[in-house]
Amino acid sequence: MRLRYPSYYNNFHCLGTQCKDNCCIGWEIDIDEQTLEKYRNIKGWMGKRLRCAIAEHDSAHFILDEEKRCPFLNQDNLCDIILSIGEENLCTICAEHPRFNNWFGNLKETGIGLCCEEAVHLLFLSDEPIAFIEEETVDIEEADKIDKEVFSILDYARNAAFDIVQNRELDIIRRMVLLITFTQDLQKMLDAEDWAGAVGIVDIFRDRENYDEVFSALSQLQEESTDFLTLAKEIIGVYQSMEVLDERWKMLLIETEDRMEANIAENIFPSVLSKNDLAIFIEHLLVYFLFRYYLMAYYDGDVAAKVNIAISCVILLCILQCFLCQSKEEEVLTWGDLVKMYAKEIEYSEENLKSLQEAYWTEPCFRLSAYLKIFTFTG
Repeated sequence: MRLRYPSYYNNFHCLGTQCKDNCCIGWEIDIDEQTLEKYRNIKGWMGKRLRCAIAEHDSAHFILDEEKRCPFLNQDNLCDIILSIGEENLCTICAEHPRFNNWFGNLKETGIGLCCEEAVHLLFLSDEPIAFIEEETVDIEEADKIDKEVFSILDYARNAAFDIVQNRELDIIRRMVLLITFTQDLQKMLDAEDWAGAVGIVDIFRDRENYDEVFSALSQLQEESTDFLTLAKEIIGVYQSMEVLDERWKMLLIETEDRMEANIAENIFPSVLSKNDLAIFIEHLLVYFLFRYYLMAYYDGDVAAKVNIAISCVILLCILQCFLCQSKEEEVLTWGDLVKMYAKEIEYSEENLKSLQEAYWTEPCFRLSAYLKIFTFTG
């Protein structure tokens, strides 16, 4: 088994009581069948406590208290399961969180989800481009068979996407425009199952000498007259239509839309995205999304919707940051705060992830011409 992970992965450690947030509050914590069977057989007082705190109808999970805290999160915000019977007796979700794993045949990719403040901190800690480490490992699970030709094309394409996003010779707007264009051209080949054509598209976008020609062609595509405010409101509307996990997120979207109506005079993206420190932040965020979701297109063929998760997130976060952080009297929400809230609401809801990917194919605000308008791209 090959294991691939970001270079910062092994630096992750739970902050425990130092964490400003807590992954044991506000989440329904499911219990896997193997751990559930173990809990059924633990003896003594802790065994009784475990069994009283688990609901087994539908899928087994811990019963949260009135404050939505895990019943084993004590007053010091430490886990009584770990303290009483050891970390090895945690259920799979508690043991792995916030890590994620994706399997493709004999390849396992693992990373750290951004619902965790320490994961966010690590992602943005360094200005250096994010790299990935690959090593051989032992895994007792039998690998599923995959179509190696199709998977290798997607892997090749994602490497090209990484190269585009991390090309600091271009400003971040041009990098995102290139990524969107590359993805749309590639999707057409994947839909037609034209594998040779897909490789050809990747080769074109891997060659930086082709960029000027691509930009020149794109400068002719801004046909839509929709103004920036309308497009921005449509994007917020897509997110407002999703399942709400935290009322604070819902209120952020509503307040942002209200402030946009009152304050916006022109497109804010060129000035916002011209800041170099923000460009690096966005670069790292795009790389994270590409790593986590791009290759999942092997299972449904939908690369374009996977890339749109990244692009629409960047646009939404830029809008939120601009219109929620104007008042000195209010608590300032950092980029890290917004990324973490976004991850909790979207990445950790299968329903919301599915809705966002479906919206790519139905909502005009996610078209290439709309993105060019938002980015004020002129070639």
